[in-house]
Amino acid sequence: RHVSGSATTPILSEVSFELGRGEILGIIGESGAGKSTVGNAILGLLSPEFQQTSGTIEFDGKAIDGMTADERQT
Repeated sequence: RHVSGSATTPILSEVSFELGRGEILGIIGESGAGKSTVGNAILGLLSPEFQQTSGTIEFDGKAIDGMTADERQT
């Protein structure tokens, strides 16, 4: 969600995919559809005004937001 003052606006909703080891996912869509936002959320690079309000982002069965920088690099 994007937070501006006391108002919040959903920016992504119901995004889900699962990849096996060695698989590659390509994301296509119109400009402004949220492709970069999804990538930035996965990498933990969203600006401070954006908040994850539900769900999890996991890699190898472990929540990304609970990983150390070293764990993310392996």
